[in-house]
Amino acid sequence: MLLLQIGFKRKVMYRRAKTFGYTHPLVVSCSQELDVLINRYLENHSIQDSSLSYLHK
Repeated sequence: MLLLQIGFKRKVMYRRAKTFGYTHPLVVSCSQELDVLINRYLENHSIQDSSLSYLHK
C-alpha cells in the first residue's frame, strides 16, 4: 500500500514541478509528504529485515 502511495505522490510532485517549478511551495510541500512516506516505508522494511535476520541466527 505504501508503495502505491509513494508512486502516486511522486507523480503529483513531478506534475506540480513541471507546472510551477521545483521551488514552488506546493512542490516543496508535496516533496516533504513524499519524504514522510518513503521514510515510513524504509522504517517498516528495516524492522522486518532486522526481525528476519534475527530468525536466521
